[in-house]
Amino acid sequence: MTASTLKEDLLSGMKAIAAHIGETEMTTYNMVRKGEVPAFQRGRKWFARKSEIDAAFRSAA
Repeated sequence: MTASTLKEDLLSGMKAIAAHIGETEMTTYNMVRKGEVPAFQRGRKWFARKSEIDAAFRSAA
């Protein structure tokens, strides 16, 4: 994966993650804490990869 591809795949912040999955920020936060949405935290900020989220939702369906 190239740097530009990784940059396009990375969601930065709970707001961006929530927008990608179509949920509110609080619902998304709860889903992340339960392990339903793959994401990681660096400091106070959350990050996720679009490709990992899409794969997780495809396998759950």
